[in-house]
Amino acid sequence: MHIDLEKLDQDTAFVRISQLLLRQCLIWLLSQVVKVANDDGKLTICYELSDNLLQIHLFGLSPTTSPLLMQHIMADETWQHFAQSLSLRCLQATDDDPDFTLLVPYEEHTILVIDDNPDVVDLFRRYAAASGYNVIGAASGREGLAIAQTSEPSLIILDVMLPEQDGWETLQRLKGHTTLRNIPVFVCSVLETPDLALSLGARGFLKKPPNQLAFLSLLDQNTASTD
Repeated sequence: MHIDLEKLDQDTAFVRISQLLLRQCLIWLLSQVVKVANDDGKLTICYELSDNLLQIHLFGLSPTTSPLLMQHIMADETWQHFAQSLSLRCLQATDDDPDFTLLVPYEEHTILVIDDNPDVVDLFRRYAAASGYNVIGAASGREGLAIAQTSEPSLIILDVMLPEQDGWETLQRLKGHTTLRNIPVFVCSVLETPDLALSLGARGFLKKPPNQLAFLSLLDQNTASTD
């Protein structure tokens, strides 16, 4: 009986889900399987990401073990904690299909790119596509502030030379906003101004045009859900 938790962490890095809590839930669930199951057969555990659901499947449980496991965990307060914290649910096992499935809903991480050049937004979108991040664009600082309040992005990429309201003013407004101030902001510009960006509250600085590997590394480091 084995599940690669490190691979699970990697595959769920781009989604909004508490990986620490998910790990704890899986370890607890496997401990309950050991308590209930008297089967000598092989138990296979696999998972898939589909339709904003992380589906964790337990194959190999006997028709008698599956309902016992379901009854056992449902009566446990620990399960109630995980179910509420992760909004998860189980698919009821039956005699015809004794396999056990855990469903965990998730949202994709959204990256907001504030840049008046649509080609730059498309570049970031291509960079992020293979890793599963959702990229949305805003053509001005004011539009970016409005979108940030409705989309709750996990991270913001901010250009400096913007129409009407430049990137510096936009950055100050983001950091002065009650609900937006904790969103990591990375200034991305042809101007070499990393010190100014950091002094105004940016998490970091990207030289334009950005390198794909550096950008993806930045996403992994600043969007990982470990709490």
